Amino acid sequence: FDYYPQLVELDALCRSSLAFVKSQAVRKAITLTYNNETSVANIAADPRRLKQILVNLLSNAVKFTPEKGRVTLRVHVDEEQNSVEFDVTDNGIGIAPHDLNRLFQPFVQVDSKLNRQFEGTGLGLALVQKLADLHGGSVYVESQLGIGSRFTVRLPWEHKLVAQNDTDGSARAASIDRAEKSNVPAAPSDGTLVLLAEDNMA
Repeated sequence: FDYYPQLVELDALCRSSLAFVKSQAVRKAITLTYNNETSVANIAADPRRLKQILVNLLSNAVKFTPEKGRVTLRVHVDEEQNSVEFDVTDNGIGIAPHDLNRLFQPFVQVDSKLNRQFEGTGLGLALVQKLADLHGGSVYVESQLGIGSRFTVRLPWEHKLVAQNDTDGSARAASIDRAEKSNVPAAPSDGTLVLLAEDNMA
């Protein structure tokens, strides 16, 4: 997957993601709620990939929530962990404990009976996990069968980097910062091209 981090306006991206699933929710009379519990205006992330994460989680929540249910997107910052957390909560069908470890496997719906009731490729959550990994983040799930689920995506909140980008508008600093953290050299400045090939289908 390609990854182009830049300064992202947090509130606007969340509202845009909710708008993407609004018609799907309206058809089922599902109430969409948005709680922004942070004063953070911007984060360093790939806006396209972050929106994919949120839209996939929100779409899943709406899909597996019965009519007249509710789906909530909550955003907050854990300053101790230096992370931004996105919670998508629903009061849908829930997930059995023994199925949780299969949840992020590609092409898997944990209950075969759901294939007839809910269409999908089974790639949504596997993609969410890969895109969260791309940001140096993680995904967690809590669920009770018949009660609902909460998916939490936790991404690094690089506030020093955001402050720097706010000052000089440099999106390139984000990729340099992440390259240094992963011990991968930043892109050479002499125009050299590097081809990386691996046997990973994704």
